[in-house]
Amino acid sequence: MQIRKLVTQILRRPGAILLVVLLGLLPLRAWSSGGDDPITIDRRADGLDSITWTASVAPSGRIAVRVHYDLDDTERMFDVRVPAGARYLAVDGDPTAADAGRFASIEIDGPVTITYELEGHVRRYRDGALVILAGAYGDEERNIDGGGGGSGGDGGDDLTLGGDYGLFTCPRCYLDPIGSYDTPVFAALYAPGAAAGEALLNGLDPVRRDAPLDDSDNPDVISFLGSDVDTGDVSMLAVIPAAAVPDVARSDGDVASAVADFRARFTDPSDQFRVAEPFDDAVDRLPAWILTALYGLLLLVLVGGPWWAGRTQRAARRAIERAVERQGGGAEVPRLSGSSKPNDLSPAMAALVVNPAIDRKQSFVAATILDLARRRVITISSLGKGRFRIEIPAQLSTVSDFERAVLTQLRPLGVQPSPPKATEIVAPPVWHGRAPLVVRALGRALVKEGIRNKLIRRNRFPLLIVPIAIAMGIVALREVDGLAVPAWIAMILGTLVGLTTSVKAGTPLTAAGHEQRAIWSDYATWLSGDRDLRQAEAPDIEILGEVLVYGAALGAAPKAARALSPVPNGPP
Repeated sequence: MQIRKLVTQILRRPGAILLVVLLGLLPLRAWSSGGDDPITIDRRADGLDSITWTASVAPSGRIAVRVHYDLDDTERMFDVRVPAGARYLAVDGDPTAADAGRFASIEIDGPVTITYELEGHVRRYRDGALVILAGAYGDEERNIDGGGGGSGGDGGDDLTLGGDYGLFTCPRCYLDPIGSYDTPVFAALYAPGAAAGEALLNGLDPVRRDAPLDDSDNPDVISFLGSDVDTGDVSMLAVIPAAAVPDVARSDGDVASAVADFRARFTDPSDQFRVAEPFDDAVDRLPAWILTALYGLLLLVLVGGPWWAGRTQRAARRAIERAVERQGGGAEVPRLSGSSKPNDLSPAMAALVVNPAIDRKQSFVAATILDLARRRVITISSLGKGRFRIEIPAQLSTVSDFERAVLTQLRPLGVQPSPPKATEIVAPPVWHGRAPLVVRALGRALVKEGIRNKLIRRNRFPLLIVPIAIAMGIVALREVDGLAVPAWIAMILGTLVGLTTSVKAGTPLTAAGHEQRAIWSDYATWLSGDRDLRQAEAPDIEILGEVLVYGAALGAAPKAARALSPVPNGPP
């Protein structure tokens, strides 16, 4: 039964339901997109979605290269540039002739795949082999000494390097028009035992070793990914086992020295060859875990609010039941007789606990004024024909903070005069044009008094929705592609739902407040049965005394309440 009631309360909040559905898409998308496109690109090159580079190294050192450009269907010219000595150039599987063995121009209107074979770019040393696909920025060509003789393979020949010798050359320079913006790059180098090696990349940011493309358990591949900065040249040094290229003659030295020599003689000081670090699945999935945790916290807030309110009410009922059971044992308990005032709760607090919303029949302000008159703090005297006079002395006797706030609002302009002097009001009207200001000021004072007496509490639970929704939106925007629009909508909607839900929730009763409500409800019912009380006016306080005070507070004396209330026909 309690679960059904909880579900019903939640279903009555369509904004919260929409927010739950919308925010639920964020972690789902984060989990489903994990590994699909783990690179965050602020702005992609126009028309170029990604570049996929794959190559395999034969035992002889020959490299078979495949470069796939995932383009849109815009018609464009593509100037294919391949390293000198490249053979068997093909475009989408069709053999293509290249001028001077290096250049070819083709017309394309969609994705295109370039393939060719390349020799002379592998060096084998005693402790490994080095695959060198690196081009100097610009047209300058430099030589790297093969460092040793030997027959067969790529052994001792000098290696000529230039701007066209990289992983692939500057796409924005030869693929028109795509612009100088970043492009995701997915790459894999296949060679026996290659997974034990490493790749050093230049022109990719960030660089990361990832699970191989469609080959996650293959030990013979090094794969990496990153963002091609400005869609420019990308270069690579890859270290693979020497056994992967047994037919390549061994050169003198070792791999580490060769890499250091390469960097010193070829790379400009500003260039950085970054090692592609092994892929960390925990890091890659971190945004998804964060979004999932925040989403769980959101559900806890949405469900926890109604659950806590129900728990508070049940605790109050149990407390009342225990009090009733103790009556026979002589213990001091609240008075539960409906025909007498249960306890010394102030009229304003009684009005608050019986009906926290404060309906049009009751007024905590009117009840407080009447109570002050009953106690002779102020006087209310009749002037006939429904009119009366309120007199407030210059010096007040002991009053509570809330009562002092009511008396201050009764003064001209709602300000305590200095030096103190008496105030006289002929009513109605009591408040003239200041009623809206009085309602706000005394409403805040009532809430403060209720919280101080631990009868109500501020419901800040729904406000937690706001930072949760904003945090989820920011994580989705920064870490998950394709969620910009849902993330912005979620942040805006989350803010609206959190604020409106908090306002609607108001200041719910505490367990003590619920207990007082149960005690005072019987008294309110008894007062409402008095027909004479309904017609009583403010000056009748001299005759009716406390009955009129609580009648105005609990909705049983609407005529007196309306006359003193700052809200016409609907006292606060």
